[in-house]
Amino acid sequence: MNTGTSITQSQSQSQPEPGTRLGTVLAVLRGRAVPYTRPGSRSAIAKTPVQGPVHIGPLGLNGDEQGDPRVHGGPDKAVHQYAQEHCAPWRAELGALPVLYASELVDDADDVRRTWTALFNAFLHPAMERFLYSAEHKLKEASAQSPLLVFRNDGHAGRVAKTIAVQTYSSGPRGGMEGARVLAQHYGLPRLLSMDVGGTTTDIGLVDANGVRAERRGRVEGVPTSFALCDVVSAGVGGSSILRVEDGAVRVGPESVGSAPGPACFGLGGTQATITDAFLLGGLLDPASFFGGALKIDAERARAAIRSHIGDPLKLSDDEAVAAMEAAWVAKVADALRGYTGIGTDTTLAAFGGGGPFVACRVADAIGVRQVLIPGHAAVFSAYGIGFSDVGHSSTPTRPHAQPPPPPNATAPMPPTPAPP
Repeated sequence: MNTGTSITQSQSQSQPEPGTRLGTVLAVLRGRAVPYTRPGSRSAIAKTPVQGPVHIGPLGLNGDEQGDPRVHGGPDKAVHQYAQEHCAPWRAELGALPVLYASELVDDADDVRRTWTALFNAFLHPAMERFLYSAEHKLKEASAQSPLLVFRNDGHAGRVAKTIAVQTYSSGPRGGMEGARVLAQHYGLPRLLSMDVGGTTTDIGLVDANGVRAERRGRVEGVPTSFALCDVVSAGVGGSSILRVEDGAVRVGPESVGSAPGPACFGLGGTQATITDAFLLGGLLDPASFFGGALKIDAERARAAIRSHIGDPLKLSDDEAVAAMEAAWVAKVADALRGYTGIGTDTTLAAFGGGGPFVACRVADAIGVRQVLIPGHAAVFSAYGIGFSDVGHSSTPTRPHAQPPPPPNATAPMPPTPAPP
């Protein structure tokens, strides 16, 4: 991603001065030797420096610094003390300001990846904290017997106080993958490829002999993080994706009308042609029972949008225009599935989400899959899958890199001189 590249370039082109605050913080985060002063009064800080630099080494598995023993606690304590000493003048102006430490969030030797993880978490944390603690408080007031649990992208759930915000990223699609994992185990499917079709995207995932496919260093919008995240990709094609004619062919998305104004057939002001309008004219949606009859969908509005944006530019009848729209939509979903993983004879396609089952068989034909699985709760399958998650937490600490062995012709170090008796 361009953002990560620019950071790497800026670090190599212009390093902050060692004596600046930014330079000191970066040095601490990178585990370099920094001048260190003991905490205390301002006069004591200025007059009682530790003699020589103090090496802030990598964290051990127990959180203790593995380098210079003169600083107990390592980077955690050094950053804490630095923040306490140098951020105190800002408190009167900023008030109560939460400080989230990257070193407390994750044990990762890669400082760029660790910093991005901390930034994402700091962005998500405040809003989630307010909302979830408020919800938990209301549940207690209502005498709820069970605690509020938050589902995470690692497939587990936990109490609000134990939840790391960034680990909830894309947890909705992961819920669908948990349901797919249970289905694969129940039916003995060795390789289950899933397509979760929503309003704006199609989320694609895979369950195989190793379980739900995940990345050890999960990505948020293409940026690697320190946590493992489910490897679900989102293709820009869904039930509300706009279909139009470009260069004599039907193009699908990635633009979407969303839920407001929504597809033209919803009668909420939308005028663009979407695959939902095509499904209605193709007989896949029943106006009388759609949304339990609470939302009246209008076939004539759908027909007008398709005729205006697809039929007339291509000189097609209404039926031909609907067929062309479905073919283009299926082709885009099939391309995304093939780009995600190889398709073998043991692959089964699972289709869920609000729009997944409609043309699942056509998608399966396009990618060469002979077996299709459509769950009974397809429209709410991600929520259904969350019900199979366990309460738990997982972590994979990163050990410091071992030092490379000395070259064969290196001189062996002299043994230390024994202390006199």
